[in-house]
Amino acid sequence: MRTRNAFVILTAFLVSFFLVQSEGARAQIVPAAPAPAAKRVELYGVFNKSAQGAVTFTAYHEPDVIYDPLTVSADPTDYIGILVKITGLVTDSFIRGDRVIKTLNLEKITPMDQEYGNTRVFTAPFYGTPGSDPVEIHIYEQHTCFLYDNYAVQQTISDYSEGMNLAVIPRSPSDDPAALCENMKAAPYMLIPNEGADHFYGLSGDRLFVDDGEGPPPHALVVYDLTTKKAAFTAPFFPPLELAKNRYLEFSALGGPEAVKKGRDKQAAARGGDKDKGARENIRVDLKNFAVERVGK
Repeated sequence: MRTRNAFVILTAFLVSFFLVQSEGARAQIVPAAPAPAAKRVELYGVFNKSAQGAVTFTAYHEPDVIYDPLTVSADPTDYIGILVKITGLVTDSFIRGDRVIKTLNLEKITPMDQEYGNTRVFTAPFYGTPGSDPVEIHIYEQHTCFLYDNYAVQQTISDYSEGMNLAVIPRSPSDDPAALCENMKAAPYMLIPNEGADHFYGLSGDRLFVDDGEGPPPHALVVYDLTTKKAAFTAPFFPPLELAKNRYLEFSALGGPEAVKKGRDKQAAARGGDKDKGARENIRVDLKNFAVERVGK
């Protein structure tokens, strides 16, 4: 039962985020600057084992970060593919290709065996996009529910392509989560049907983020304005995606702001915009007015 539940969770959450061996992943390692001080963390996620025997850890609220676990007082090999809670020290961070790699000294591994009906519940400082709003996550066999202060977002597996369908319902902190997540009988405030390989990527206020893409980047970033129920911004992007000061989305794209502006329709963004034109540059998008500017040199 534990293994079957784990596969359900992995299907719902990590279908597009497994470590892919590619030329980009084998690119030269660029150290992050400055190197972070050791930080104790508590994370929920899954240990994965590659065909070569390498063990990595993926936290559900950081799908674009790969943790490289160093065994100190806990051995991860008995916990491959099941949902666990881990504690340990993050001692280093660097970038390899398009992935953020963090070195983790493991201290404790706790299998998440306790269930509430068919539900597992945990909280996270954000989901998908670092800097986005904190969330309570309810994991079911058939869907996942993300509870925020003002909205509940339901994610279900699409039955016609790789990706997820999303439904959004307004809520208040006093609402019963079961009424919103477990039953979902009320008509959703907004439906976002999967259009290719859509995955929920976090929420900030009234802005909802979707990553549309399978495999190596670039993917299409879509930002929905929940007040108008429309897609307000679309652009090709390379992970990681981060939210700064609760207002500015930061990512990298080929060709700089000019290429991002040209690729704002979703089809062009899904193709990566003008892939063969321009160098990769860091971009900042203002979520208030969706102005695009270049970051750094």
